[in-house]
Amino acid sequence: MNVGRGVTNKKIRVEDCSYFDMKELSKKIDLGNESTVQVRWQALSGRTASIEIKVFPPDELQFCYHVTNLPGETSFQKYYVNFVTTECNYGGKRWWFFCPRCKRRCRILYLPYDEFRYACRVCHNLTYRSQQVVRNIFGHLIDAVFGGELLINELRRCRSVRKRQVISRKLDRITKNLILFNKKMS
Repeated sequence: MNVGRGVTNKKIRVEDCSYFDMKELSKKIDLGNESTVQVRWQALSGRTASIEIKVFPPDELQFCYHVTNLPGETSFQKYYVNFVTTECNYGGKRWWFFCPRCKRRCRILYLPYDEFRYACRVCHNLTYRSQQVVRNIFGHLIDAVFGGELLINELRRCRSVRKRQVISRKLDRITKNLILFNKKMS
């Protein structure tokens, strides 16, 4: 017996896409000066590809690449992606892409196997593998048992009255769920 909604039409996962992480890219390229870099990678399917990235200071990258999607269509892509920096609290800079589609600030741009252009996770409607895991009732029972043990240990150490009340309510919910589970199984 599965708990939750049984989704048969699953979204594409970010783990199955090619991507560019601005954190890694900023280590390979000097984003403050005009430069060019060739990046190569191998997809999970065994396909290899390369992309040429040109930096146009102060805030623009040019992506140039050929892409072949799943049906076998090949297309040459050349477009610009803006970027920005933010100052960190304790010094240094953090680099961000602006998504070419929605102009949202993001750290990673993805390219699913059925698309031609890089964009953010929201624009490509991608999900994470952990969001697609179907939990059965026994998985929830194990979580309740081990979570209950952790809460009991936390309750023993806790000194705050309010925190003790919150933990007690959580333990009550777990106990009620275990009682309901026992009734269903018998």
